[in-house]
This record gives sequence, structure tokens and C-alpha cells, in this order.
Amino acid sequence: MNALRDELQTALGSGYTVERELGGAGMSRIFVADESGLGRKVVVKVLPPEMSATLSVERFRREIQVAAQLQHPHILPLLTAGATLSSPFFTMPLVHGEPLDVRLSRDGALPVRETVRLLREVASALAYAHDQGVVHRDIKPANIMLSGDSAMVTDFGVAKALNAGGSDTGGTLTGVGFSLGTPAYISPEQAAADPDTDHRSDIYSFGAMAYELLSGTTPFGARSPQRLFAAHLTEAPKPLGDLRPGLLPALISLVMKCLEKDPVNRPANAREIVRALDLLATPTGSFAASVEQVAERHQPSIAVLPFSNLSSDPENEFFSDGVTEEILNTLAALPGIRVAARTSSFAFKGERRDVQEIGNELGVESVLEGSVRKAGKRVRISAQLVNVADGCCLWSEQYDRDLEDIFGIQDEIARTIVGHLRVRISGVQQALLEKRHPGSVEAYELYLRGRHCWNQRGMLPKAVRYFRQALQTDPSYALAHHGLADAYGVLGLYAFAPSAVVMPKARKLAERAVQLDPALAEVHTTLGFTQTLAWDWDGAERSFLRARELNPRYALAYSFSAWLFTTVGRGAEAIDAARHAQSLDPLSPITNGILALVLYHARDYTEAIRQSARVLDLEPNSFLALMASSLSYSEKGQPAESIRAAERGVALSPDVLFLRALLGAAYAKGGQVDGAHVILADMQRRAETQYVAPVLQSWILAQLGETDGAFESLDRAYDERACTLGLGMRFPLYDALRPDPRFARLFERLGLR
Repeated sequence: MNALRDELQTALGSGYTVERELGGAGMSRIFVADESGLGRKVVVKVLPPEMSATLSVERFRREIQVAAQLQHPHILPLLTAGATLSSPFFTMPLVHGEPLDVRLSRDGALPVRETVRLLREVASALAYAHDQGVVHRDIKPANIMLSGDSAMVTDFGVAKALNAGGSDTGGTLTGVGFSLGTPAYISPEQAAADPDTDHRSDIYSFGAMAYELLSGTTPFGARSPQRLFAAHLTEAPKPLGDLRPGLLPALISLVMKCLEKDPVNRPANAREIVRALDLLATPTGSFAASVEQVAERHQPSIAVLPFSNLSSDPENEFFSDGVTEEILNTLAALPGIRVAARTSSFAFKGERRDVQEIGNELGVESVLEGSVRKAGKRVRISAQLVNVADGCCLWSEQYDRDLEDIFGIQDEIARTIVGHLRVRISGVQQALLEKRHPGSVEAYELYLRGRHCWNQRGMLPKAVRYFRQALQTDPSYALAHHGLADAYGVLGLYAFAPSAVVMPKARKLAERAVQLDPALAEVHTTLGFTQTLAWDWDGAERSFLRARELNPRYALAYSFSAWLFTTVGRGAEAIDAARHAQSLDPLSPITNGILALVLYHARDYTEAIRQSARVLDLEPNSFLALMASSLSYSEKGQPAESIRAAERGVALSPDVLFLRALLGAAYAKGGQVDGAHVILADMQRRAETQYVAPVLQSWILAQLGETDGAFESLDRAYDERACTLGLGMRFPLYDALRPDPRFARLFERLGLR
């Protein structure tokens, strides 16, 4: 033991001090070392000596450096690699916690709610790594660390590095158990040494681990390695429901699907698993059905999938998306039908998935799919309604019409769906629905183009132009007012433009939209959004309440209510509203992102980080998630992770000052004072030629301890009526300023209690 420790100390060099041995993992040895240059502890995993004969250490080191680029909240990153005189090794950060297999051996099968959460975190890590072309090849409880309440996958990229480091003399590494996997969890194709083994092998191993977490035993129990290999290839595991009665059928189905022998029959990728696990949770995060959900089960339910664009011009995708949204919104306005939210339905856009499978994931009884072909002044729309239970087509139709008839086609499709689902609709409801249509097809097309740009990252200025053109064409078009108000609101929210310039416009547009069409939940939600940004807390609550009355399933009305509640100090209501929004639209980056920020506000940093990871799985560029993640890591005393999240945002959008300010605050909080000052100086230089929101500077100054400068920036933000000032006053980011009497006075001026 002492000889290996001495060898390791020599190989690591003077920058490290080997402190102690933790124990072994299989045939490996694990040590803890202090990395003095960075003031942190690292784990050093020393591989078996016999591996040296079949390993090129230099190739192994290069591949570990590649694997070290994997950056994900639920992946324990690799740091570096090397070799002693007799053994290769690699290093990882030291995580305080215990491996999942230790927890299993102590407690047996885990609670269902906790299991689903842990599985979701592991699946999100797999989805990210697979997207980067990295397959783990040894997913098992021993390679999952529990740090606090969070799961961290270890040894990601090691198998690939070992294979790449294999010698040119035909040596094999399977004999030492790394590329082969672990017998209790190994996939059939790995057991058979199939050279075409791919990411779906990890999905099988994931299924075997899930089976154990839920039942307390692996799929084929305790057997010799040879018998386990044979079982994975030929036997079916006992039904999971027999081992643990009462499990949700959807959860059983997911686990058993992961354990299919043929990779083709498993989930196509880990992202599908993430979605399926998301859809299992109720608003409270438990697995007991709420009264509302029980009632909804007796309502007809439908998902409207994005219609395919069959036009010769791919740019006409805006039109096919728009037709889909209009039909979806029309159906969603009816009280007797449950419609899957737009974002969740559109999450399947472009995926070649079985309609029944999608319907099951979205929890609906029927699915509407179709296509749109637009050519000049003619349009062809094909639609079919599919029963999810048996995959049978309930109805199909093709419409060849003039473009001027587009509104009639949409109404006809909606009425037909209502008839097939046996939903009763009153004459008043029909009249209100038909009032949605603008006075001209040209205005409608311009609005659809605006919404299409609105849904694309970095296309907000184009969205503004299209909404303006729609209003010029038809000044009485309520949805165009609503769209332009949304766009101006976002410009103010993210400090792209002075609030004093854009917010009065946004408020006026939203109020006009409500006047023109008071029956639309979305226009009241937009009005509430602009009122929140303008610090009209009571007015905003009334608007959101009205939106929820008009459409109890409109997720954004609940998400924005949550943002309002957390701002005015009603934390419990905020979390309830945010979770309810998530349940209504579980695959939406916005509803999930607002929940992450609400959790940060509530100082539940671990849960905020977990929720942020969920959002980044859905939308890797989410400003909301990167902000909640960075700020939460900062408050947890994990500056490296905080800075990494903020740097990711800046890398994605280098010119967005909102994200640069976030990075400056992370630097300051993490002790990198020079980096914070560099960003602050850059913002001050930019202020000479462009708008720089003073509230953004206050974030950095508060973390640097420059109290007077921070309050000077906050006062200027108040004078500008900055949107982000009111929303951010309860941020833990400002805790250093809170004892100062000036903070309480500012709170009072904002009308906050």
C-alpha cells in the first residue's frame, strides 16, 4: 500500500499531496489528494497494474482530457490523467456523499418519488453525454454518487479513454472489466461483445439500475458472471409490478422498455426517458393523483402535434406552425376538453415517433396530426385524428382551398374535433372563438411570422417588425397587439432596452389587446406580465386571475403568477403556482425555468439547481436556467460551478449584457475580484455608446462589497423604472445590502412589503 502511495505522489508531483486511501472500487484503488494550487481536494482512481501492458498512457491521457470537457450538473467531471510506474490513474473532484450502491445495501428499494427524481437526473446526464458522442458503458449504482440530494454520474468517458488507449499490439481491456461493463447491469450486446454497441447499451444498464432501485434486486439476482451474461441475452426479468405492487403502470412500462433485448425496441435516446419521467410527476411532485387530475381523466383529451410543412419553400414553416397553434388555441379555450400545452406538443417537432407513443407520453386519449402545403394563394391542409389506445384513425380530411379560406378551415377542423370528442359547445363560446380571426389574411400571416420569430432564439427584432406590420395592416387585431406587447416586455425584462422607453408601449398594447378581445386568456396574461414589469403588483394579480378563469389550463398565467408572488413575498403560493404551471406544460423551458428561479428565491438552492438542469435539457440556451443555476451554486458556496454556468451563458450570447453581469457577479462572489472588475469596466465603456442597465451593475457591485456604488446603481434603476429592479429585490444576491437602511427605503418605494 505504501509503495503505491509513494509512486502516486511522485507521479502527481509537488502540486498535490496524497492524504489517504479511501478504499477500492473493483480492482481499482482510490486515494484522496490535496491540490494545493487550487485549494481543493481531488479523488485519484488508480487502475489495476496489469492494464499497463495493454495501454498507451499518452493516448489514455488525451482521451481523458477530451472527456473532461463534459460539463453537466449531474456528471462528476474528470480532471486529468497520468500513470505511476506500474498503473494508470485519473483524477476527479472530491464529492461529499455516498455511492448509490451503499445506500441500496443499507436501505433496500428506495421511495418511488425519490427514485424517479434520481433516475431523471441520471437520464439527463446520459442525454447530454450521448449528444457529445460519449457512451458510459458501465452505468450502475456504484457509479452514481449521492451528493446532498443530487445524483452525480462518475467515470464518464473512462471506458472510451481505455479503449482509445489500447495498444497497437492487439491487447484487450475487456478482461479487466472496464469496456465490458458490470455483469448485473450489462446490456445483451455488450455481453455478446457486439462491435456495433452504441448509446442504447447505456439505456439498458440504466433500466437494470432502475429495476433495482424500485424492487431492491437486480433483474436476474445474484448469479455467477457467466450465468448473468446468459440471462441478459436470453431471459426476461420478473415483472416489476409483481415485486413491488402499486407502481404506476407508466413507470413499470418505461423500465421494462429500457430492458428490451433488442436495442431497437428500447427508448431511442435518453432524452425520451427524461420526458417520460417528467410526465409522471404531479404538480406537488408526489405520485398521488390530485382532485383536479382525477376530474380531468373524465374529460376528453387531445394533443395537437406540429403540422408538417410540405411547401416547396422551407420558410413557410411559420405558416404550418401557425395553423397548428391556432387550432390548438381554439380547442384549449373550450372548458370541456383537455389539450396538451403548445410547448409540450411542439417538443416532438421533427421527431419520427409513433403517434401512440407520443400520445402516451403526453397523457392524452387522441392526437391530431397533419400537414400544410402553401403555394401562392392556394393552401392544402391534411389532418387526421388518431385514437391513442389502438392507433386507429378516427377521422381524416384534406382541404384544398384559397388562402382566404384559412380561417374557415381552422374552424371546421376544430368543430369536427369537438364533434368526434363529444364535447358540447355553446353558441356564445362559438361566437367568442370565431372573434379571434383578424380582418385580413395578410395580417394573419404577418402575425404568424412574428410568432415564429418569437419562438426562435435571437430573432426578437424580426418578431417586433412583423408584429408592427400586422398592426399596420389590421389595427384591430388583438393578437398582434398582444404579440408586440410580449416582445417589448422581453426587451425591458432582459435590459435590452431602457424600461422607460419600451414598457409604456408594452402596457398600452396589452391594454388595447384586452379591449379588443377580452375573452382571450393570453391577452390578460400579457397585460399581467407588463403590469408586473411596471411594478403594478395588484393590477398584475387581477389580470392573471382573470386569465386563469378564462382558461384554467393556460400554463403561462400560472408561471407569471408565480413570478409575481415570489416578488411580493408570497413564497408558498409562488411555488404552488410554478409547479402547477409545470404540470400543465411539463416540457416547456419557460414554465420550468420560472420554477427554477422561484426555488432560488425561496433559497432552496439544491432544488433550484436540479430544476435548472431539467430546463437546460429542454433548452440548452435558457437564460432563466443559467441564471438560476449560477446564482444558486454561488449561494451554496460552489463558485466554480457558479462561474461555469455564467460562462456558458456568455459563450452562447457574448453581447447579452444581462449574462455578462451574471458572470461578473459570479466572479465577485467567488473571490475572482479582478475578473469582476474587468466586466464592470467593460460595461462602463459600453455605456458610452449603448444602453447599459444600472441594475446589472448593481449585481456586481453588491458582490464586491462596494455598497455605495451598488445603491447608486439601484437608485438610477429606480429612476428608470427598470423591470428587473422590482423582480430582483428579494434575490439572495442582494443579501449583503439588506441590513443597510437604504435597502428598506427602496423596498418601500417599490411598493413591496
